[in-house]
Amino acid sequence: MIERMWEILTTLTEESQQAALSKCKELSLDPNRGIVSLDESFINLNSARSILMDAIEKKKLIQLPITVQKTLVSHLEAISKYQAGLIAGTDEVVNLTSAIEQGKLGSEHSFL
Repeated sequence: MIERMWEILTTLTEESQQAALSKCKELSLDPNRGIVSLDESFINLNSARSILMDAIEKKKLIQLPITVQKTLVSHLEAISKYQAGLIAGTDEVVNLTSAIEQGKLGSEHSFL
């Protein structure tokens, strides 16, 4: 489970995010149509990505219940899928921002 999480996290890079933003521009897709802007979602994603990668490196995530680990992996897979779709030319702006923002439990707590 943790290995899969790491695998996905290593693909959600700033370079891949820039590719998604470039594709929006190329296809004239509005990056502000989601719950929040795509730029803001990527800021949130980068923060969550850093936290999760740090927790994996320090072997802290293995202490989480398996159901929580599965939920995290599921959220990351959705984010990865929608980002890849956007880079490939599919209009996934709303889906991507929603997938990123669904990982948040509130302004003070973050699930992703």
